[in-house]
Amino acid sequence: MRSTRNVVILGVVGLAVVLTVVVKVVTASPTPGSGVAIEQVPVEASVRVVLVADPREAESSCGCGEIIRMAREAENVDGVAFQEIDPRTGAEQMAEIGVVVAPTVLIWSDGRGEPKRFEGESPEVVE
Repeated sequence: MRSTRNVVILGVVGLAVVLTVVVKVVTASPTPGSGVAIEQVPVEASVRVVLVADPREAESSCGCGEIIRMAREAENVDGVAFQEIDPRTGAEQMAEIGVVVAPTVLIWSDGRGEPKRFEGESPEVVE
């Protein structure tokens, strides 16, 4: 139990570090014709995070559960717009952003351009 808690805490800290690096280092400009349709990002949001995952797996101890919990922490970060898509009901949204695997986490710097993409629940993705 304590080990799982430590992994979750470490994952949350890791996600915060990644988001900070994305905000500070990566500057993406809009890519005309990229085929990626995204919602308009609020003016105060400098990063957009989209999670595509089955919410029923959020409490599981598998990689998918860890990814869901870590990605949801983005809601608590200033300057981040967070959206969650349930693959059971969001097929149209998934097609718009080119997602075919759940879980997938997409991170846009400045809310546009090509997203950083994390697909599946492998240990590398969780890390």
